[in-house]
Amino acid sequence: MSSIRSARNRRTEHSSSDSSEVGQFLVSNVKFRVAAPPARPLPVDDDLGHQDCIFIHKALGNALEDGVDNILEANNIKPLEPTSLVFRSVQGDSSQGQPTILVVADWDETSPPTWERAVKRSKRLVDATVLESKQLRAMDIAVEFIAKELTLGKYISAIPPQEFSKSLAEAWGEIKYHVSDILDRHPQTKERVTSVSLFKLGFSDDVDKNPLTLYISLDYESEETKWPPVVEEIEKCLDQYPYDLRVHLEHNCPTPFPGFELLLRNMTSEQVENKLDDNYSTDRRYNSTYLSEITAFFDNGNHIFGEIYAASGYRRRSRHNGRMDWALIRPLDGRRVGDNKLPTTNEWRANKKYLNLPLFTARGSRLKQPPPNGLRDVLNGEHIYKNGTSTGPTIGVFSHIKSDVRIHDDAHLVTALGPDIRTSEEFVYIGDPQSDWLAKNGDSGSVVFDREGRAVGLLFRGHRAQNANNTYCYITPIEDIFNDIKDFSKGSITEIRIAEV
Repeated sequence: MSSIRSARNRRTEHSSSDSSEVGQFLVSNVKFRVAAPPARPLPVDDDLGHQDCIFIHKALGNALEDGVDNILEANNIKPLEPTSLVFRSVQGDSSQGQPTILVVADWDETSPPTWERAVKRSKRLVDATVLESKQLRAMDIAVEFIAKELTLGKYISAIPPQEFSKSLAEAWGEIKYHVSDILDRHPQTKERVTSVSLFKLGFSDDVDKNPLTLYISLDYESEETKWPPVVEEIEKCLDQYPYDLRVHLEHNCPTPFPGFELLLRNMTSEQVENKLDDNYSTDRRYNSTYLSEITAFFDNGNHIFGEIYAASGYRRRSRHNGRMDWALIRPLDGRRVGDNKLPTTNEWRANKKYLNLPLFTARGSRLKQPPPNGLRDVLNGEHIYKNGTSTGPTIGVFSHIKSDVRIHDDAHLVTALGPDIRTSEEFVYIGDPQSDWLAKNGDSGSVVFDREGRAVGLLFRGHRAQNANNTYCYITPIEDIFNDIKDFSKGSITEIRIAEV
């Protein structure tokens, strides 16, 4: 993941330049956002109380904010929030941050040149003011104008029954083909796509009112300043279909949900607690007894389950081009992890889930055998469930519209022709728009089951659009996993079932 963070720290390619009393500075101008120096890809963290901001305010008071407000007024730009001094940094990496004068305003077709002109004037004013202060002369303060569209929360939802049609389902493969062709023909998006999905995406919490959106995420090496011609060509392509589809491009990558990191002996108690915070639900409470139990778990070798009998590796695909990631373990001393018990009603309620629960007979009972056709027997828009190690029991809505997915790990798989960057096709289930995380670290591999408690798939990876209130996850169908195990064994394994004890 370090290479992803490194790419995120790179600034957006500049669109123009200007100079101040300090020297030349670069400016980026992309849809909904203009900044000097060029901004880093979203999302970012904002810290109003950062020590740099406190230091600047002690030296200058509100001189920078007041000066920028005068420039806004002269350019007829009406801020939606008070102009503020914040420390803007890539999420999880404040070492790469910068104090920034931030303006949030409405965006329209006249904004690009107007905002760029105002940002340049603001940056010149900020540099001149800082240069006059002996305490701040070595500090570079950025200026960024951003539209409300990039700050508001968004909601993702599955396509409702009244909009989901057989013709749309059949056309989706053709739409993806043409869109992928466009993305591959443009150097700025070629081999940079991390996912292509179709769902409702918008700002309304009445999710059915949000537009049907073709969502495209790209890795952080893709240059946002060169996206407009790509978007224009995709929009022309979508206009040929009768579904009123919108298109949305952003920097993003599918999120891995790996197992817990090993707790090393030389860690301090504080470091151990930080790791536990990262890997477990934040609702858990920690104390010295709990930390001792965790340490003893590893010291006693309880983390060793058994020996690998067979495994798919990352290169295998299902017969439907779905990603495989399974392993068969020969347990040591007959030990076994878990009992395939489904969450009880009280466990659902403890996780604040009250509506659309599994059938009463599928609460507190054992996980059941898959339906005849596995995940493919689940209807579009039907609720499905998982019980994860980190987030516990959660509810999602299944979508028959499969997403194209390319993950960062593929870059490490090398074939005779070079890196293995094949795209896989994955089923999706989408969390409740009000429910925040559908899964987190440690939930990968969780069994997904239907309302009758029948196993239908394994959770593979998750995705959260920028500023989205909820997440969605990719599922590997249980029938594809069973078939791949049989194929891999070359006939030595002929029957697979869910353990019932």
